Amino acid sequence: MRQQNILSSLLVVVARKATRLHRRFRQAFASASYRPELHYMRGPGPKCIEKLRAVDMLAAD
Repeated sequence: MRQQNILSSLLVVVARKATRLHRRFRQAFASASYRPELHYMRGPGPKCIEKLRAVDMLAAD
């Protein structure tokens, strides 16, 4: 009986610590709302522009 009480107490402590850890993790990493403007590509990148210039130069010849 005493072992069950100790085990139950230990499980409660572990569950509380896991809950706190989860809450801190969520606050640190998931609390910032998603801002698509930070990830959205606006137009072609430099490599794409280089390729287009090379194709244009070949077509001009």
